[in-house]
Amino acid sequence: MPPPNRRRTRQILRILVAVVGGLVVVGGLVLMVLPGPGILVVLLGLSILATEFAIARRAKRHVEHHARRTTRLAVRRARQRRRRRELRQRRRVA
Repeated sequence: MPPPNRRRTRQILRILVAVVGGLVVVGGLVLMVLPGPGILVVLLGLSILATEFAIARRAKRHVEHHARRTTRLAVRRARQRRRRRELRQRRRVA
């Protein structure tokens, strides 16, 4: 068992990580509504929390998975729109 002062330091560090990580996550959620990199800030906050909490690690993996999936979908749709636009322009010229 670690000495009492080391245990106390560990508790203080855990509380500090929880407060800082939580504030960063809340800031990211606010940026989801306002203009800004909301998902990146949420991921940053979850990364901070994941250093001390297993549930934050799982939440971070979940958010990363859905962010990648959403990004792939957005890229695919943008390419489809661009192809349709190019086809319409070719038809007008022909």
